[in-house]
Amino acid sequence: MNSAKNNKKNYSKKRRFPPQGTVFNMKKKYIYLLAVCFIVFLVSFQIQKKEIPISVPKSETLFPYINGPEQKTSIPSEKTTYLKPFNKGKKSRFAIYLTDTDSSWLGLVRGLKSIGIPFLITKDLSKALEHRVVFAYPFLSGRQLNTPKKMEAMKTFLSKGGVLLTSNIYGALDTTLGKEEQKVSKQHEKLLFNKHKYTRSFLHANEQEISFANKKDPDSLLTATSFSYTTAKPIAFYEDNTAAIIQKTYGKGSVFFFGLDVGFFLNKSYNNRQSADPNLSFKDFSPKVDVFLRLLKEIYVDNDPTAITFGSVPYHRAVSVIITHDIDSTKSLSRSIEFAKLEKNQNAPSTYFVTTHYVKDYEEMDFFNPKSLPILQQIKDLGMDLASGGVTKSNFLPSFPIGSGKEKYPEYNPAVIDKKTIKGGSILGELRVSKFLLENLLTNVKCQSFRPNDLQAPEYLPQALSATQYSFSSMETASDVWTHLPFQLTYNRKYSALVPVFEFPVLRASLLQINSQIQIAKEISRYGGLFLLSIPLEEEFLPLERQIIKELKDISWFGSLSEFGSFWAARNILSVDVEDNIVKIQAPDPISGFSLEIPKGWKLTKSSSAKTKISQEGNVLIFDKIFGQLELTFSIR
Repeated sequence: MNSAKNNKKNYSKKRRFPPQGTVFNMKKKYIYLLAVCFIVFLVSFQIQKKEIPISVPKSETLFPYINGPEQKTSIPSEKTTYLKPFNKGKKSRFAIYLTDTDSSWLGLVRGLKSIGIPFLITKDLSKALEHRVVFAYPFLSGRQLNTPKKMEAMKTFLSKGGVLLTSNIYGALDTTLGKEEQKVSKQHEKLLFNKHKYTRSFLHANEQEISFANKKDPDSLLTATSFSYTTAKPIAFYEDNTAAIIQKTYGKGSVFFFGLDVGFFLNKSYNNRQSADPNLSFKDFSPKVDVFLRLLKEIYVDNDPTAITFGSVPYHRAVSVIITHDIDSTKSLSRSIEFAKLEKNQNAPSTYFVTTHYVKDYEEMDFFNPKSLPILQQIKDLGMDLASGGVTKSNFLPSFPIGSGKEKYPEYNPAVIDKKTIKGGSILGELRVSKFLLENLLTNVKCQSFRPNDLQAPEYLPQALSATQYSFSSMETASDVWTHLPFQLTYNRKYSALVPVFEFPVLRASLLQINSQIQIAKEISRYGGLFLLSIPLEEEFLPLERQIIKELKDISWFGSLSEFGSFWAARNILSVDVEDNIVKIQAPDPISGFSLEIPKGWKLTKSSSAKTKISQEGNVLIFDKIFGQLELTFSIR
């Protein structure tokens, strides 16, 4: 009995009072358990705080009835643009005498097409000197004038009224023209235009003074030549008052010396590889490239009695106005109809860049869904243009890989995880899938234009756009590329290969600067530029848009980016040549509203096509629509 009691007591004691080591081990277990629970709580709290999606919703729940695109996209290899397409034409054209094929002559091609100057490129001096205005690019040296015959031909050309433009003459004509000192430097930042008959249209401060480099950024500095001008007329100076552009006369002719390599300057600006100008914002008048092109046009028109140039605005209005909007959120989608109705009422068709965001992620809900389709279709039916803003609402695009070219809906699911992370995105995915969805979920939509979110774009976007059948881009602000005229893009935004895609630089609307932005449009109208404005789809911007349309309606052509882009692409391949009093036009693609600026005193007397409606207003011809070959005869007073 006693033994049993004693055993029970001992058992009880063991349960209540385990050995000391056992207590210590149990305390450790409790501590570990509490620590694990605390860590789990912290992780859970951080997940909720960052709103990281646990899983990306499957997009097939939104549009289960479509799948694509099926066809693979392949990025073509870079194909160098050669001279052959540009070496044809009659004597009426502006001639480029190319003295170095390893130069930035493609910049001149892009610029002359943009401003509307018919041109020809040749490496044959005798052929170049058949024209009235010749740009010896990038230089003229004794190597090109290495025989008495060639030297005499150049002297005859100048003495009879020919005009020569060049950046440098290395001893070739020193004796003939009188030597002017030349000094090469990389220390210049600004160019200031002097009063001259060819600069009298440069009225704005941003036209009269051009900042082309920044000493704080050594990579931005350009090789620039300054000239003495003892027997020359200075057209422009550098900031140290040395001459940057001069004109020298010889007989009835002239030689224009440019201190900057114009072709290189144009290429660098178009490719957005120059240093940003700290004095310009995305809302400013930025005509640096346009000023050089207008100077070339003034010299050509003034010195060639048969010079004909292309109008840059449909139906020869003063300025092209394109209003654009970004539908990139639930809120902007909800406000879009009100803007579209205003534009319909004002006969100002606009372009809406739609982000086809069908995935819920850190940035946004899946606002591109079946409920959004009737709204987008209504915008289209009101006469508006629908374009792509990609799939992802983020500024990660420059870091995206190019992609496989097989991306398709619904498998393509790019998701923004947080401010620094995105998964599953690619350039080709953004381009292919967004275009496919807009064209297959909506009626009568042809998606030709693209604008990346926040205007962020990788270097290889031009060839990716071409490969995915886009023709027009609006990824650059005018203040970044220094122009208010469209231009053709190049492969990798470099210097040797054109791609069949055109860039249309954008300005961003500002509530605080509405009057100054209307004034910018009027400045651009002095030379037929493009006023492409991005207006947020926010309630307070509706009166601003109404005021802009009202103020500019009397001088402007209003249209969508796809409409104007088609005009510009057709204009880009159109050719015009003059022989005596006959003008021959070749328009490979149909173009409406095309115009020609003809010499004063010319009057149209005959057209080879009775179907082509042509009106003449002074020295301007306006074609209702032109396609194919057309021959015009003029009487000349």
